[in-house]
Amino acid sequence: MFGIIALGIVNTVLMSVLYRKREFGLLQALGFTPRQTGGLIITEGLILTFVSGLIGITLGLFLTWFFFRDGLDFSFAWDEEWSFSGIAMDPVFVPLFRTTRVIQSLVFLFLIGVFASIYPAYRATRIDVAEAMKFER
Repeated sequence: MFGIIALGIVNTVLMSVLYRKREFGLLQALGFTPRQTGGLIITEGLILTFVSGLIGITLGLFLTWFFFRDGLDFSFAWDEEWSFSGIAMDPVFVPLFRTTRVIQSLVFLFLIGVFASIYPAYRATRIDVAEAMKFER
């Protein structure tokens, strides 16, 4: 799942870089260093990751709480005496919300955003200023 998230971030940020090639060339012509350009791209990737991660986790927690706060009932699939490896299983699964898990997910998403933004930032630092100024849409 996190690999799919990373590929989505790389795709979004890289397309943003390639679409705004002229803009980055102009910024570098006006005095931006390649390091500043790369930092700008990484910052954009982090903001995209953090906002979308926060929205996704909030929406997921709300929907899980709203629909499954009383548990997800699987009693239609098996009888009351169902067991797995000698352990009796309850046919109603109740989700557990733990703050540490939510924070761990946000931190992991933040790290994915950093690593997924490195390649697009590298591409933005390698833009040839003269070539970017000739770029027409």
